[in-house]
Amino acid sequence: MLRTRRASLFIGLAALLSAHSTAAIAQSYPERTVRILVPYAPGGYTDVLARQVAARLQSTMNQAFIVENKPGAATALAAEVVANSVADGHTLLFTATTTTSINPHVLKNMRYRVNQFTPVALVSKQPFMLVASQKFAPSSLQELLAHARANPGRVNWATQGQGASSHLVGELVKSLAKVDFNTIHYKGSAPANVDIMAGIVDIHFDGVGTALPNIAGGRLKAIGVTAEKRLVAAPDIPTLAESGLPGAVAYSWFGLLAPAATPQPVVTRLNAEILRWMREKDVSARLEREGAEVVYLSPAEFGRMIASESDVWRKVIEPLNLKID
Repeated sequence: MLRTRRASLFIGLAALLSAHSTAAIAQSYPERTVRILVPYAPGGYTDVLARQVAARLQSTMNQAFIVENKPGAATALAAEVVANSVADGHTLLFTATTTTSINPHVLKNMRYRVNQFTPVALVSKQPFMLVASQKFAPSSLQELLAHARANPGRVNWATQGQGASSHLVGELVKSLAKVDFNTIHYKGSAPANVDIMAGIVDIHFDGVGTALPNIAGGRLKAIGVTAEKRLVAAPDIPTLAESGLPGAVAYSWFGLLAPAATPQPVVTRLNAEILRWMREKDVSARLEREGAEVVYLSPAEFGRMIASESDVWRKVIEPLNLKID
């Protein structure tokens, strides 16, 4: 009996010390400036969102959070740096779907592994907007598909680069609709949009946040969105699924990752601070106006979403036999 009591006392004391240690780690973090690497050039949606998150964390955690842009190699340059950083929460990666859900299936020589990261927080989940030039006659999905079938290979389709999510969502739609487009790869959204506005290309799968201002300004017209339901920001624009293409549902996510061995109390605290910010009415309303579906996920839930997205894109990529150096 005495041994049992001593064992129970020891276990209880160990648990108390562990809880105290966990709380101490969370409260002492961060101890110095935190670097948030963004694998895209300044000014894009990912960069802007990362800077908003950094500003919030800096104001609530009483330490500097600095955003550093490191574009290149389909996000792999920045991802490799963070994957191999000290796992103490002072070097983080704010990235999008490409890093964990697309690159593993398309890059021949990827110098990081997805399991080198731990998910921290999902900030924005956006579908894609199928937009068309104002000079392009079709204005609905069914008109577009009829035109494409009558003119195989003559609908000029702009992507943001081979293997980019805008390329892959177009491949998904082509497969589902059994149509062919003339693919023209650009280096990013901006040059693709310049040519579609000029009528040089006909259609483009763009991020909703980028597409909505161009649609509102009359520079492009909307064909549909790859969401499960119509967006709060664009209730008049139909989903591709309701327009007659079931299965045409695809999203790009934007969120924060940390090196894999980052202490769980640090991950939990970062997640809590970001979700608290996202729940503020003005923040959630702004995210919805930008075309996001606002979802509040724990780190574990975010991890499951990343794995699910990876499986979605794997099924699109494998039939294409697409490999990029």
